Amino acid sequence: MEQNESLEKLKVQDVSKIIEKGNQSLNTGDYPQAIQYFRRAVELMPDNKDALICLADFYKRIGEIDRAVEYYEAILHTNPIDFEVYKYLAMLRASSGDYLKALSDVNMSILYGGETEDLALLRANIST
Repeated sequence: MEQNESLEKLKVQDVSKIIEKGNQSLNTGDYPQAIQYFRRAVELMPDNKDALICLADFYKRIGEIDRAVEYYEAILHTNPIDFEVYKYLAMLRASSGDYLKALSDVNMSILYGGETEDLALLRANIST
């Protein structure tokens, strides 16, 4: 049992280092290298929220909205009550004109995380 926990801890540390390298590559504009690091992190730990968010944010940054949505939704498969991810999805979908799904995501974020000023504003903007 203790050995499995130790191996899992090493894996998480490795993924964190890989994500860090991916972010460094992204910040220097080396997108091909960044995507390789982020994909590798997801290969090592497919359910790692940080790695999946990095991939989603990467695709959002380069304008591949559908791919970004896929990675955000992958997080919801392992944690269907992650109100932050619903918020990210709502903002992404609203910016791409998918208002019906964006409104649904806002409502899910409010359901699981409570209503905040920014969510109320986002919902009001989507509804008009």
